[in-house]
Amino acid sequence: MSITKTLKTELCVSPIISIESAIITLKKSGYRCLVIVSKKNELLGTLTDGDLRNAILKGTNIKSSIRKLYNRKSKFIDIKNYNSSSIKNLFIKHKLDLVPITEKKKIKKIVSWNECFSKKENLIDVCAFILAGGKGTRLEPFTNVLPKPLIPIKGEPIIKMILSKLEEYEICNYWISINFKSEIIKSYLKSVKIKGKINFVNEKKPLGTIGSLSLVPKKKLSDNIIISNCDVLIQSNYFNIYKHHIKKKLDMTLVVCYKNYRIPYGSCSVTNSGILKKIREKPEYKHFVNIGFYIMKKNLVKLIPKNSPLDMNKFITQLKTKGKKIGVYPIDDSSWQDVGEWSEYKKVVDLIK
Repeated sequence: MSITKTLKTELCVSPIISIESAIITLKKSGYRCLVIVSKKNELLGTLTDGDLRNAILKGTNIKSSIRKLYNRKSKFIDIKNYNSSSIKNLFIKHKLDLVPITEKKKIKKIVSWNECFSKKENLIDVCAFILAGGKGTRLEPFTNVLPKPLIPIKGEPIIKMILSKLEEYEICNYWISINFKSEIIKSYLKSVKIKGKINFVNEKKPLGTIGSLSLVPKKKLSDNIIISNCDVLIQSNYFNIYKHHIKKKLDMTLVVCYKNYRIPYGSCSVTNSGILKKIREKPEYKHFVNIGFYIMKKNLVKLIPKNSPLDMNKFITQLKTKGKKIGVYPIDDSSWQDVGEWSEYKKVVDLIK
């Protein structure tokens, strides 16, 4: 868990302020706890709204200071021990509202319960690889003018929506493979405001749906890489997908969707001699379908031939023959939108509207 937010200075108060001032400060902040600090910003303790209520019930003058009221043995975490697991355990075990994070006794950050348990976990150390070099033939004649990654959905190109979703998890290292109408894509993305760094991989020839990953310097990749086609939008929690990949110790994780397919006719089963065995009226079949979003270990990149065309389905088959551990992460059909062909594109536009 990285420290990315600034200190909540409105919650840090001196031990000499009055009970009245403490009540006013709590009311303005919207929290139920204050952090007591010295002039040098060193942690002295914490004061809760319960401490203040008890003092008032005992008849303490609200003009008197809080010096004798705050907890001098409050819970905190040193920055060296600060991680998602340690702080969540502390919150749950002691039922706290706030936890100060310190470095050499000085306050570096204050984490609230809501921030800890409501906030999306980040993937700040993970890089993302987006495949944006295809011709988009299923979207012609649109792609005769603009490349598929720039197809607009309610005024915003699909690739910008993909980047915005990745940015929610603080990913800051992006690799984008380009080929067809590459200069238009580069020109657009250079104008996009995004916190991370966008790196381009130029395919001199079409390299399929995974071949271009061989062009990225291995030392520039994270240990596990998020890979996405440029025509899919996924609304699931990316951190949960990543956590599943790590926990299961998978070499590759495919995000899949459970799809129902119904044949609108009677399906006939016949013998080799043409005799009807049975007929099923409008049968329905259920399948897990690969939606074009993956997490993959970096060490698999060396198995991709350098600068040679390779599609993901063939690569996955090769990995299976080599005994690599490949798993799936299923998501609901409503959490996935495919804009790779006109019929699906229209559904997505209507959905967003």
